[in-house]
Amino acid sequence: MEMADVYAHGIHDYADERYQKYDYPEEWLEDVEKVDEWLKDNEEYMYK
Repeated sequence: MEMADVYAHGIHDYADERYQKYDYPEEWLEDVEKVDEWLKDNEEYMYK
């Protein structure tokens, strides 16, 4: 469940035409940081 919760932070509509020039909302970038941090902290667990 924890992994699913973290994964959900990365679900955004990156194909939306408004964001084609990489002008993503700040909250999306914060979400990506949360996912990256979780991945870093759980890297050994995921390899198992």
